[in-house]
Amino acid sequence: MRKYGVTILFTLILLALCIAAFAQAGRSVQQQIDIISDYNKAHAPEKIYIHTDKQNYNKEDTIWFKAYVFDAVTVGASVKSGLMYIEIVNDNNRVVNRNMVSLTAGVGWGNIPLLDHRFPEGTYTLRAYTNWMRNFD
Repeated sequence: MRKYGVTILFTLILLALCIAAFAQAGRSVQQQIDIISDYNKAHAPEKIYIHTDKQNYNKEDTIWFKAYVFDAVTVGASVKSGLMYIEIVNDNNRVVNRNMVSLTAGVGWGNIPLLDHRFPEGTYTLRAYTNWMRNFD
């Protein structure tokens, strides 16, 4: 029973200190929440979804794709970036092909021909990013 009394007392003291800190800053709790919320919206990372015409490709095929760039907070179309980079990398994580795709309202599309002399037989990975995404992990 005494253990709960100490916990409640500690919580009340901590709450009083927080209220005093907010009062000294001259901002209400709601103002603090609004400031943090605005910052998170302005600095939200982007997420990319790539839609391809099929899962596996052979030599001399063409990858047709459509890309959707979303704002991670609102899950709506991102307007932060107007350009996306789409790369094909080999097993050694070396970039074999890099294309720039223009984005309109968070959407871009294009194709990548898999020419025999550029892509020897092997396993490749398709990856995409924007310059804004390079600010985050």
